[in-house]
Amino acid sequence: MNVMTQILLMVNSTFVLALVVSLATLLVQGREDVLREQQAMKPVVEALIQSGQAQQILALVGSSLRHVQVAGNAVERPVEESVPAWFESLFDHPGRGYQLALTDSNGKKVVLISDDRDEIEEVWHSSSWLFWLFCGCALISNLAIYLGVRAGLRPLADVLAAFDQVQQGHLHARLGRYSLREANDLASHFNEMTESLESARNENRFLTRTLMEIQEQERSALARELHDDLGQQLTGVRVHSCVLPFQLNKPEQLLETSERILLGCDAINMGFRRIINNLYPVVLERLGLQAAVEELLRSTGQTTGLQCVLSGDHWPGWSEDDASQVYRLMQEAVNNAVRHAEATEVRISLTTDGQQQVTLQVQDNGSASSDAIAGFGMRSMAERARLLGGTLTVDFSPQGTRVTAELPYPEGEE
Repeated sequence: MNVMTQILLMVNSTFVLALVVSLATLLVQGREDVLREQQAMKPVVEALIQSGQAQQILALVGSSLRHVQVAGNAVERPVEESVPAWFESLFDHPGRGYQLALTDSNGKKVVLISDDRDEIEEVWHSSSWLFWLFCGCALISNLAIYLGVRAGLRPLADVLAAFDQVQQGHLHARLGRYSLREANDLASHFNEMTESLESARNENRFLTRTLMEIQEQERSALARELHDDLGQQLTGVRVHSCVLPFQLNKPEQLLETSERILLGCDAINMGFRRIINNLYPVVLERLGLQAAVEELLRSTGQTTGLQCVLSGDHWPGWSEDDASQVYRLMQEAVNNAVRHAEATEVRISLTTDGQQQVTLQVQDNGSASSDAIAGFGMRSMAERARLLGGTLTVDFSPQGTRVTAELPYPEGEE
């Protein structure tokens, strides 16, 4: 059963109940009125009979004495004014009706009986009028409810159709404006939802495409480094190793060749350490996040001359995966300060608010603008903060750029 049928059924049931109660009340009141009229007329007729003016009484029957008639002389009423027998039977009562006898001037005995048809007819007309009034009101109410509910349900049908489109992947689905304020609010929230979903999907597509591009770039850089650097070093070590047997009787040349082999091995070792550290900071796994960040700042300062300052009152015990996300976030912020801001100083601070929130802040004194670094790096930092359950904000000012990540305190950390 749909909503329209349920509403109309409840409304019509209410009308029927109200009609039954009203008719029952009207009928009870009508029966009391009819009985009261009869009881009030009987003493009047008795008094007239006792006065001995029979002819005058008979002349008043049907006019002044309209609730009395002569037995056997009932006046036929028009069909349109007649009351159905079943309705008149509803007024049967033990105290209903009476008979009074009198003798006319000719000595003929005449019997007067009560006539309550006028009162019953009034109740019948009132009941008929009430019945048709209820029917008319019910018809108008049903029509108004049908039109109103149909207008109210139309937006729901549009919403269901739009949800079907969203389910099929068509996130461009939008709802229009409606005459109902509530429907407009629903359409506005739906449109905002689909816009957010579409934006998130586009963002995910951009991130996926950029990740694939960066993956290819890293593979190319790794291949170049292995081929151009480590490959050349290995070739040199191999060449010097091949001449060693021929220098056994030449101590000076043997010593020089051995030193070159050792230098080549050291270069290969440094190259491998550099590659491994770029792929994953081993110190993070062995010594923890704080030591890894300190090593990051030390190596960055040695390579670029950037002055790095680290401060923190307490480093929470993140899990290995979460600590890796925090490290990469800080690494990206430092790299942005080096590549885009042309900064000479960067300060990293980590503060905790009891055991509820961790605030990580990277501040540089460079001159980067939002357009200069509004790329994958900034999005990756925001995504890492979101994965950790926090938020990321970036503020640009003439004094430098400040990256602030507000992260929840790790669960289970005391």
